[in-house]
Amino acid sequence: MVGVLKKEKNYNWLFFSGLVNGVGDRFSQVAVLTMLLELTGSGLAVGAALSIRIFPYLFFSFAGGVMSERLSRKKMMVITDVMRVPLALSLLLVNEPEHIWIIYVVLFFLAVGEAVYEPVRKSFIYEILHDRKHVARVNVMEQSMLGFVLVFGSVFGGVFSYLMGPKVVFIINGVSFLMATLLLLNITDDRRPTLKPKHIKVSVREELKLVKKAFHQNPVLRNILLLELTVPFASGLFNVLISIYAIQVFHGEDLGVGLFYGALGLGLILNSFVSFHRYQNLYTLALVALIFEGLMQILVSQSFSIWMAVVLLTGVSFFGGIGNSIFDTLLMKLTPADHQGAVFGVTSMVSNVIISLSMFAGGVWLEWIDPRHLGLIAGSLFIVFAIIFLVSQKKMITRQGHIEMNGEQDKLMG
Repeated sequence: MVGVLKKEKNYNWLFFSGLVNGVGDRFSQVAVLTMLLELTGSGLAVGAALSIRIFPYLFFSFAGGVMSERLSRKKMMVITDVMRVPLALSLLLVNEPEHIWIIYVVLFFLAVGEAVYEPVRKSFIYEILHDRKHVARVNVMEQSMLGFVLVFGSVFGGVFSYLMGPKVVFIINGVSFLMATLLLLNITDDRRPTLKPKHIKVSVREELKLVKKAFHQNPVLRNILLLELTVPFASGLFNVLISIYAIQVFHGEDLGVGLFYGALGLGLILNSFVSFHRYQNLYTLALVALIFEGLMQILVSQSFSIWMAVVLLTGVSFFGGIGNSIFDTLLMKLTPADHQGAVFGVTSMVSNVIISLSMFAGGVWLEWIDPRHLGLIAGSLFIVFAIIFLVSQKKMITRQGHIEMNGEQDKLMG
C-alpha cells in the first residue's frame, strides 16, 4: 500500500484528503445517530435520517458526474468540501427535541455535497494515475481508506461523543472539511486528454443514452448495474441495523456504536492484504465474496454476545470490501475514460437511492419486526442475489459458447 502511494503522488494527496474528510464526517454521523436515539428513542427516526439521501442522490449524483466531464474535478471536490463546513457547524444549534428538523435539513444538504463528490472522486482516481496498471491496487486501497475512516472515525467518534458531547464532534467535522480542501490543493498534473470542450453542449438525456449504450454493449457492465439495483436493498436493511444492534440489542450505547463501526472498518483495512488482480474471472470472485458477506450478516443477527458480533462484523466488511473494490475496478477498466463521470454518476445515484429507500423501509419495519429477524432477512437476500447472478453468468457463458461454436460451423460450411 505504501509503495503505491509513493509512486502515485497525486493519488497520495487524494487518499489522505478522503481519509481526513471521512474521519470527520464519521465522527459527526456517530454523534448524530446517537443524538437522534436519545431525543426520540425511535428506530424510525434513525431510518429517516439515514434515508434522507434519496433526493440528493436522485437529482445531483448523475448531474455531478456529467459536470465532471466538462469541469475540473479537482475544483469541484474543493468547492463541495468548502460548502460543507458551515453545514457541519450548523448542528451545534440542536439542543432540544424541537430542533430535530435542523438535523434533517443539514443532513439533506450534506448529502447533496456527498452526491456530487462521490462520482467525481471515483472518476478523478483514474484521471490522476500515472500508471493505470495500479487501478486494481488503488481500488483496494480505497476500501482500506474507508476502513480507516470507520475505525478512527467511529471508535474515536463514539469516545469523543461519550466523553465531550456531540458539540465538540460537530466542530471537528467542520475542521476536517477544511483540512481535506488544503490536501486536495496539492494535486497537480491534470492529465485528462478526454475533457469535453465547454462549448460542446451535451444534454443529460444524450449523456444517459451514451451510458445506456455502454451498459448494453458489455454484459459485465450490464450485470454490475443490475447488481446496483438489487444488492443495495439488502445493504440498506443492514446499515439501519448497526446502531440498533449496538444500542437496543446488545446495550452497548455510544461505545457499542463505535465498536461496531470500528469492526466494519477493521474488515476493510484487512482488504489491503488481499491481491486479486491475478484472478482471471474477477466478476465471479466478487459474487462469491457477496455470498460470504451475507453469511456473516446472518451469523451477526444470531450472535449471543457483543464481542462475537464485533468479530463477525469484521468478516462482513472484509468480504464486502473485496466485492466493492472488484466492481469499481471493472467499471474503471471497461468504461471509456471520457464517460466515467457519467457512469459512476449513474451507479452512485442508483445504489444510494435504493439504499436510502431500504433504510427508511428498515426503520419502519423495525417498529414491528425484531432486529435479529430483520438481520436474518438482509443476510439471506445477499446470498440469494449473488446466486441468481452466478447462475445468470453461467447461462451467459454457455450461450456465448454456443454462438461461437455455431459461428465456427458456419465458417466450415461456407
